[in-house]
Amino acid sequence: MLRADAEHQVAGALARLRDSGAPRSAEDAEEVAAGEEGLSVWERNRFATVPSAARYAEAEAAGADGEALAALRAEAERELHEQDPGELVPDGSAPGTELAPLLSALEAQCRARYPGIRMDVRCPPALRAGVPGPVLRAVLFEVLDNAARAAAAVEGGLVQVLATSESPEALVEVQDSGSGLPAASRGRRVFALSAAGRQEGRSGGLHRARRFLRAFATPSVEAELEVFPSSHPTLTGAALRLVLPEQPGGA
Repeated sequence: MLRADAEHQVAGALARLRDSGAPRSAEDAEEVAAGEEGLSVWERNRFATVPSAARYAEAEAAGADGEALAALRAEAERELHEQDPGELVPDGSAPGTELAPLLSALEAQCRARYPGIRMDVRCPPALRAGVPGPVLRAVLFEVLDNAARAAAAVEGGLVQVLATSESPEALVEVQDSGSGLPAASRGRRVFALSAAGRQEGRSGGLHRARRFLRAFATPSVEAELEVFPSSHPTLTGAALRLVLPEQPGGA
């Protein structure tokens, strides 16, 4: 259903481009089709780290028209593409983020966006990560959206999120019951900005999420987004792990 809807949007965009006489590629048409849509509550998590995200929310609340919102979305896309992960690291120690409430909020939004999937989210109530909330929200969005889209493509799809403490690390493992990564994007290649990865709709966001996390490495923790081997009998799709610096409670 998602693919059919996307193809319909691309076809419409191509028709409009043909009418205007402007020569564009299919990839350009996809960007045009996406830009004409408003940002859903779920999709706004992608832009949690850019200033224009707040301006978009304010404009929408004020009743801005579609053209104005499309321009703000394009601005947010541009800011996200150009964002330097180093700019996200605050002076001094990074403010901590409590994982359980953030995962709970993202789970509710993800279920609303992909109503056909099942989700199993487990997190200790006091677990904190030394990564600012907006950064962790944007990173988790990319990983969860990747898993949810794969799970939505199979009957009874399941996404499992397991957060644990292995001090000084906080680990968040995300697995899905989708069809798995394509051969061209397996292992570390899933994080590459390859043409195959963009076609599958996976690599762009995961590449950025990995860059964001690596900016928060500490002397004792190598912050990372990585593929890990899974022996789960039914979650045979992608298996991704966030390695985060754990932060003591109250820090």
